Amino acid sequence: MKNLDHAVSIINYLNEVTGSRFRTAKINMRFIIARLEEGYSPDDLKAIIDHKAKEWAGGEMAMYLRPSTLFNQTKCAQYDGQVGQPIIRGPETTQQTVAKINDQAARIADNLERRANG
Repeated sequence: MKNLDHAVSIINYLNEVTGSRFRTAKINMRFIIARLEEGYSPDDLKAIIDHKAKEWAGGEMAMYLRPSTLFNQTKCAQYDGQVGQPIIRGPETTQQTVAKINDQAARIADNLERRANG
């Protein structure tokens, strides 16, 4: 019963950190309970959530911030090993690239206008 209570708190924490609405359905809980039974602590699993949320937030990987990815047996062990390591971001999305280009173009236009009116 204790692992079930921990699993509920971990689902709630995942929802809080990511803004998701995962339910405490059997399919979600089984991944977490299995990791708890392997010896991971609730704090270990929350640290994985924190690390991956920082790494994947706003990018294409954000959709994988879910129990089946974070807490499956193979990936969970890998992610646990990454906790405390520097965050390495993947390539930016097209939307992020376009936003950066638009910001840069606006700054250039402002600079040119200031020089012309000078």
